[in-house]
Amino acid sequence: MVRLVKINSRSTRLLGKPFLKQKLKICNIIWVLQLVLSFLCLRKFQQGPLEWVWRKLTYSNFDRSN
Repeated sequence: MVRLVKINSRSTRLLGKPFLKQKLKICNIIWVLQLVLSFLCLRKFQQGPLEWVWRKLTYSNFDRSN
């Protein structure tokens, strides 16, 4: 049991650094992609899709007679 823990801790320590670098690269790629897409989307539309839904729900005229 102790030997298994030592092997696992050694393997995660050795494999942790490349995985961390890969995760950071993926995170940066997604972040840049979101920046570009949001810039392009906001050039065409006045507000984002979630803001549109929020405003429709907030400013809509519901029947509140009940």
